Amino acid sequence: MRNKRLLESTKRLSDSTYKRAMNQAYQAAHPSRKAAYRGAIISGGIGLLLLTVGGVVLGLGQTGWGLSLLGSGIVVAGINVWNVRRISSKG
Repeated sequence: MRNKRLLESTKRLSDSTYKRAMNQAYQAAHPSRKAAYRGAIISGGIGLLLLTVGGVVLGLGQTGWGLSLLGSGIVVAGINVWNVRRISSKG
């Protein structure tokens, strides 16, 4: 009888641990709108920084570095715009 109760309590504990782990995995894969917008703001800042630094470096005559930084900034900004549009369209 005691072993049966112990087994049942262990099963309940493992079930709740499994459910908690699955909830955490779901939340990690599906961030809230607030978290997604915060990430978009950070990503947008990084994109603008890359564009600015690329423009300055290009102005100083370092064509290779300037173009690569500008290209990186454009890519980051483009991905950011795409993500914001995707988040906004989910409603």
